Amino acid sequence: RSWPNRMLGAFASFADFARSGGYIDSFRRHWPNGIFHVYPVLLLLIYLVLLCAPAVMLEPVRGVVNSAGLPELVAWPVWLAGWGIWAITVHGLSRLVEQSTYLWYLVNDWHAIRRLAFDRDEEMTGRIAHFAGEILRVEREAGMDEDILLCGHSSGAFVLVMALAKALEKEPDLGVARGGIALATLGSAFGYIGGYHAGGAFERAIARVGAAPGIDWSDIYVPQDALCCGRANPVVDYGRRWSTTPMLAPRSYSGRAPDALGRDR
Repeated sequence: RSWPNRMLGAFASFADFARSGGYIDSFRRHWPNGIFHVYPVLLLLIYLVLLCAPAVMLEPVRGVVNSAGLPELVAWPVWLAGWGIWAITVHGLSRLVEQSTYLWYLVNDWHAIRRLAFDRDEEMTGRIAHFAGEILRVEREAGMDEDILLCGHSSGAFVLVMALAKALEKEPDLGVARGGIALATLGSAFGYIGGYHAGGAFERAIARVGAAPGIDWSDIYVPQDALCCGRANPVVDYGRRWSTTPMLAPRSYSGRAPDALGRDR
């Protein structure tokens, strides 16, 4: 994407998330996760402030031009040329420190998540539909004595749920005959896409999977993890208003060893 499109996409992503209350939700559930949500916003603001810093240098440049006895109009091209060099330098530095800051990775990630939340990513929707077909194929070819485990991590967790929901559209009783299909979401990022409250395919997918009789859903997370949204209840927070069918929230398990072992261990 071009720089202007990247900036417009970033502003739209962050503004829509704020307008829908996504930042408030994340701070309310787990404040470290809220900080991680606003982290790319703060980084982008710092980047833009540095980019625009030469704006305050116009008057000093005019003063230098006047003291040199040159026409005042000369100040503008000199100032613009200096700003251009400065902007290229700042952007280059932002790319140089990308491995430490992940600014552009996160900007692109939020843009992609927003498009998926509002059902505007046709390519990703097609890939999800293809994966749904693979789920159906695996279930069809597996023996009745074989267990099936579907596992998704981070953003892959909500992509997997959306794919599974697509499979359930074609076969609502998927997994019932074999006693259930296990679904495990690890370090899920439900709060990222769900925080938009867009009412799109993601919310409907949560409702469908939560109500599916043949899906045994477990969510595994680390309570202290600032990046994942494990403290969100996807069924309650995002799926409930999209289905009149009773739904089961996923069983939540802490992946932190002391929590799993218990106090007596």
